Amino acid sequence: MRAFRMRARRQHIRSPFVLAMLLLTLGMSGAADSEDPVERITAKADRLELDQRTGVQTLSGNVVISQGDISIYGESIQVAMRNGAVSRIYGAGTPVKFSQRLSNGDIVQTESDEIDYLTSSWTLVFRGNVRLQRGDWQLGGQVVEYNIRNRNFQARGGRQIESGESASAPRVSITYNR
Repeated sequence: MRAFRMRARRQHIRSPFVLAMLLLTLGMSGAADSEDPVERITAKADRLELDQRTGVQTLSGNVVISQGDISIYGESIQVAMRNGAVSRIYGAGTPVKFSQRLSNGDIVQTESDEIDYLTSSWTLVFRGNVRLQRGDWQLGGQVVEYNIRNRNFQARGGRQIESGESASAPRVSITYNR
């Protein structure tokens, strides 16, 4: 993983009770859905490494992180704390998954190679082989940004196609099923 390089002494926590107590500290003010203004973040994993100096927690093995109607799934996910609150959640794997149940009943589901959730801006950035589905449409690209508060998407393909190059470079695609 490219984010959160850790060089300080790490503590390995394998006790479910200790893990549960640490995860209770992951509460933050924020909205999983604009109708639900405050939700606690909870996490479950097979293992947790905590770097007390940096405040970075690395969860590994069947990781599930939830906040209200939002869930992130992966094999290895890092949680960064700042001033006692979660500031960033980063995961990489094959693939990292995300889901959100919206107040109208629609479900947003995404798979990608990486996910980066910047909690202060309510923004998720999915990178690498992104597949996103919401209701009757599907979106694909190499980078998709999703703001969970206002539910806006922005998608980009891979590198820009230069003049004279083949158009086979990754591009954004959208499919409407109805």
